[in-house]
Amino acid sequence: MPENNGNKRHIGPTRSISAQFSPATLSPSVATPSQKYSSRTNAGIVVASYGDCGKASWKANPGFTPQVKMMAMGSEEPMTQSYKYMFEKLRDAAETLDNAINDMADQLKEVLGVEEYSHPRIASNESITVVGRICCDSVGHLNAASVLLEGSEEICGGMTVPLDLSQLAEFSLFPGQVVCIHGVNTGGNKLIAKELVPGKVLPPPPSPITISSRTGPVQIVVACGPFTTTENLLYEPLTDLLTAVHENPPHLLVLLGPFLDATHPLVTSSELKETHEAVFSRCLRIITSLVENLLTQVILVPSSRDVCSPMMYPTPPYSVNGNVTCASDPALLDIEGVVVALTATDILFHLGKEEISYPPQGSDRLGRLTRHVLWQQSLYPLYPAPEGMCIDQEQAETHARLPCTPHVLVLPSDLRYFARDVEKCVVLNPERLAKGLVGGTYGRLELHPPSKDEGTMIGSVNAEVIKVQLQNGIGFELQPQQQ
Repeated sequence: MPENNGNKRHIGPTRSISAQFSPATLSPSVATPSQKYSSRTNAGIVVASYGDCGKASWKANPGFTPQVKMMAMGSEEPMTQSYKYMFEKLRDAAETLDNAINDMADQLKEVLGVEEYSHPRIASNESITVVGRICCDSVGHLNAASVLLEGSEEICGGMTVPLDLSQLAEFSLFPGQVVCIHGVNTGGNKLIAKELVPGKVLPPPPSPITISSRTGPVQIVVACGPFTTTENLLYEPLTDLLTAVHENPPHLLVLLGPFLDATHPLVTSSELKETHEAVFSRCLRIITSLVENLLTQVILVPSSRDVCSPMMYPTPPYSVNGNVTCASDPALLDIEGVVVALTATDILFHLGKEEISYPPQGSDRLGRLTRHVLWQQSLYPLYPAPEGMCIDQEQAETHARLPCTPHVLVLPSDLRYFARDVEKCVVLNPERLAKGLVGGTYGRLELHPPSKDEGTMIGSVNAEVIKVQLQNGIGFELQPQQQ
């Protein structure tokens, strides 16, 4: 390894990763290194943790290759290729949304011991039980005075009824949420809610976990884009992450898009002198070069924010040649029996903008938003989606609904990073690898074999969120320069 010489990223015969992000075709504004990123003082520190991280080794057993399989969600097979979008009929989308109400209604019947649900518009002095979807009576944001409950086509022909929430001690609602309500509707024109059931958590996966103490724990590194700062397209945070991974290879490296963010200032201002596909291809070439001689399995998850992906959710996998596995967004992985749900879409941020909660400071917000995902059994339960988010409802029903409560749930978000247990599921928000002009964070997971009497993985997972560490510009040798 050549001598370190300050911030030089191209030294002697060694070719650093970021050197390949600086072709002569890039304009100076695109290829100028970020001074703010290189001057960070908090790089490499652990900012959040879960489990017994003091005893974690964070070193992968090179003699063990965990088996990783893609799992299906609402369909028989996981999404493996692109689909035709913008052909969805309103009738089909409405039927899909209605099916979500009926499915949740059937599950809640068993929980509540209800034989039949009532019509929400029928006047009665007795308490009734109704089920439906939360929606807003206006174009603006949801508020306590504008909440409607939309029933199913089978029970009430899709009619809506205004909700009076004044008698509820607490509630947390968002548009698209399927709930069950006990209440009274004396006049037939307003339902006074007495009790609200916000959904149902699915049981854990039935498959056995095959991680053994003989092979050691499974080591996973997770990072979510953007992978470069807004100043340039040198991908310095990705460079430093890949260098750290090369020095201490995990079993799995999961990279979630966007890889070339459509909102990057240099993309929106059209300052690039090369195509978007060329930037994306160079990024992938660096990643595949990294793992060429490693046992690390790389999984790429796309994002609808990526310039080189369809702006649709669910997002089909990339079509990439090389030693990488391409998954869809969202995706469900089976890692030696441990079920890990992944999504590159910031559902926590989207829910946080639309949710109303009472009392305002009554509960932990991040935990509450995460529970919505598990209680609604969907990785995108919000409806309608915010502006700029295009959802194919039929595909979402097939490829975004959870068939079980996963052991681990990865929800990257612009909201603050965390690693915690929510509804007996270990939830990790690694945030973003790059945040504006500075470096962000990434996560790592250590999966141990569970105890026989535990039944979940909440006591067998160690997780950390780490500030991306500056590697002083020293890359690893990818290709020797011509003499």
